[in-house]
Amino acid sequence: MSQDSPIKAYFWQLSKAVVSFITVVLISNTLGAYGRGQLSLYLLYLQVVLMINEIFAGSAMSNWFSQYGFQQLIARLSKISLLILSIAVVMAEYFIPAKTTIWITLWLLGLGLTWQNMVINYFQAHQFIGLRNRWQFSFELMKFLFVILFFLINYLIFFDVIQFDFLFTFDIVQWFLILSAVSAWIWGYQAFFKLRRLGAWNQSQEIQAEKLSLREHSSQGFFAQMGHLVLFFIYKTPLLILSHGTFKSLSEVGVLTNVLLIADTVWIFGNSFGMVLHSKALNNPNLQRQNKWAALYSTISFWVTLILVFLIFVVPGDVYTWVFGRDFSTMKERLVLITPGILALAVSAPLGHLLHARNRFLTLLANHSIAWATMLMVSVLFFYDQMECVSVRPFWLLIGLDIAMILVLFMNLYSLQLTKYFLDRLRVNSLITLGLLKKVARL
Repeated sequence: MSQDSPIKAYFWQLSKAVVSFITVVLISNTLGAYGRGQLSLYLLYLQVVLMINEIFAGSAMSNWFSQYGFQQLIARLSKISLLILSIAVVMAEYFIPAKTTIWITLWLLGLGLTWQNMVINYFQAHQFIGLRNRWQFSFELMKFLFVILFFLINYLIFFDVIQFDFLFTFDIVQWFLILSAVSAWIWGYQAFFKLRRLGAWNQSQEIQAEKLSLREHSSQGFFAQMGHLVLFFIYKTPLLILSHGTFKSLSEVGVLTNVLLIADTVWIFGNSFGMVLHSKALNNPNLQRQNKWAALYSTISFWVTLILVFLIFVVPGDVYTWVFGRDFSTMKERLVLITPGILALAVSAPLGHLLHARNRFLTLLANHSIAWATMLMVSVLFFYDQMECVSVRPFWLLIGLDIAMILVLFMNLYSLQLTKYFLDRLRVNSLITLGLLKKVARL
């Protein structure tokens, strides 16, 4: 089996998700639903800033690195990212009530994650999928080990084994952000030397002869990232609507954050196949072969994700409460509601990666925008009627999420003219044939 096969990519991504999941379990049990909601909103703000940053720094980075090389773009991307993150921190300090140390920590974390994104895109551009996955796993493992060390120190302080007054300078939410930032910078320091060994700064004369103009950079980066940004807002909209500041709504944000964490874990399968498809498409211009890969990967993703969705239904709700804490008793109910959306996006992921690899950014933007507009319409028509209730239940927000994800799937299939080709391959017997498994192993 190839070192960069989709199966290997999936297991590396799954390993990363498992480590991240355990970290979140520790955090959720420590903070409760309300504290988890607070932390998730800080990280959501950072995610939005990083998504906006890529409008200017460029979501098409992997495409550019494969065409123009790393050295030509790295200084420009770094300067743009530093400027945007600094502006975001200053705005947050003046317009969003929180401790200054939180915004400084998020600035440091954002810089580390921006550099990490450049490194990952370099691996993607040169079809180092296995290397990319191992490095992403190492970052999650480092965060986990720092959190374990933090709890160990707390334990020793509690039993008066050691004295460490500095630990009480920050609250627990701040410490989790600080540990994430430290992990990102240590990871980035190691990645710098890895890129040097791979020759990222040693461009060939052929690549040096081509240059990406600032105008072309801006236009491609804008349209490439807007599609990602709209998709991001589709499944983050419930959190944004519920984050209006009351204790009950912030607790619901904490619950939904963990629900989306489980959804992200399920989506790993489709995203892993899409990541490999994206890299293959950048290195193989044969459109017929690309379509064949897309249909095959989406079909496999459908059946595997369907099995994972079934597991969501059969796991008792008490298990989620036992794992995350008593504040998360409604997780099973929320998770069941979004299973259609989970299935739809898992199947659509390889298709979206193929459209991105073909630079069809406007198509992705249009598909995601229509889906998001539909979701917002459902939310406005139905959700806000229940806002005066004592308990805000995000039923219609999650139904809107399902509708949006299903729309994305069918519009991506239509855009690639693969609707009939894909549906013809959804026969159950195709899943259980050894021929299909052999195809995956060879790719």
